[in-house]
Amino acid sequence: MMDQILDNNLEEKPEHTYFKKKEYPGIGQAFGLIGVLLLISLILIYPIDFLNKAVGENYKSVINGIAYVFSMTVLLAFALKMRKSSKFQWKMVSLQILLLSIPLVVSLGILLEPIINAIPMPDMIKDVINKAITNDVYSFLTIAIAAPLLEEIIFRGIILQGFLKRYSPTKAIIWSAVMFGIFHMNPWQFLSAFSVGMVIGWLYYKTDSLIPGIFIHFINNALAFLMLMTTGDNFKTTQQLMGGGKSYYIFYSMCIPILIGSLFLIHQRLKMKEV
Repeated sequence: MMDQILDNNLEEKPEHTYFKKKEYPGIGQAFGLIGVLLLISLILIYPIDFLNKAVGENYKSVINGIAYVFSMTVLLAFALKMRKSSKFQWKMVSLQILLLSIPLVVSLGILLEPIINAIPMPDMIKDVINKAITNDVYSFLTIAIAAPLLEEIIFRGIILQGFLKRYSPTKAIIWSAVMFGIFHMNPWQFLSAFSVGMVIGWLYYKTDSLIPGIFIHFINNALAFLMLMTTGDNFKTTQQLMGGGKSYYIFYSMCIPILIGSLFLIHQRLKMKEV
């Protein structure tokens, strides 16, 4: 009789959630993905150095671009195998939201500049960045095309998507932004990547789409490349371009309401869509 009662109770439960495998990845597993990328990068150091010496400086950006795409593709393949799904969210997003994201990302970048520049950067790090990012079409393809697509698929399409199914939206967005900052592997890019990651994470959560993040990521990286192309310097700031003084501080102050206004208008557009 007791065996029959237990059998009946088990049959009445549609699903034993405590035996169900949690969505991939969790926070610890996401750190593991960063570790996998670091391992891939370490493995590629000597082959990249050998190829750069073999082909010469003229093709350095080509080699670096191929190495970046290869590393991110291997990481993506590993993550997809662990997640056991290749589905991503590509829902269409209104043009207004995309256009409003342009002043948002521009004003955010300008407001962060003095904070980032307050952290002294060793000349050795500057030299590494200058060698990695050069003013040519191959660097542009890597920075403005490949990076937004591959990084958004990994950090929002896989990591944030997994976090949203395991944690609260706030925790998921913050931790995914932290991972995005750590991925850049230096304190000067961490703050910028974290801040942009917060914005993109919020938009991904609200729109359920990778499109806004890829667009914002493209704008952010393309503007950085445009600065390099026009000034020949990876580290030129807005203050230096404007010559400092009163005009710069007025412009800087204007970025605060532009940032807040852009966020507010995007929020309003998203609310209208939900109604």
